[in-house]
Amino acid sequence: MAAVTPLSDGRHLNGIVNAIIKNGDSLDLSALANATGSATHTVKIISLHWSTDSTGMTVTYSGGTLSLFGGGTWSRFNGFDGIESTGAAAAGDISVSGNGTLYITVKKMAGYDDAPLQ
Repeated sequence: MAAVTPLSDGRHLNGIVNAIIKNGDSLDLSALANATGSATHTVKIISLHWSTDSTGMTVTYSGGTLSLFGGGTWSRFNGFDGIESTGAAAAGDISVSGNGTLYITVKKMAGYDDAPLQ
C-alpha cells in the first residue's frame, strides 16, 4: 500500500488531519506530524466523505472495516462519537481497497507531541 501525504496535518496533539485515500492507499498514523517514538498512535476518525461505484470500497482500520457504496458522508456530529483507530508500528494504517475515493478527517488522540506555541 502506498502511504498518502495528508492535505493538512495539525501539528499537535488533538490536531486535525485531512487526507484523500484511493484504492491501495493508506494513511500511516506513525508518519503524521509530531508522532512520538511510542509503540502506538491513536486517532479518532471524525468524518468520512466517499464516492464509489456499485462494487464499493472497504476502509480498514485497527478496530475493523467499513464497507461503503455509492456516495455519502458520515460524521461524528451525526450523533456518534468518532471511530478510534490505534496503530502499532507496521499495522498503523487506515487503508482503502476497492473502487472509489475517500476524503477522511481524523483527530490525533495519543502518541503525538504538542507543538510549541508561536
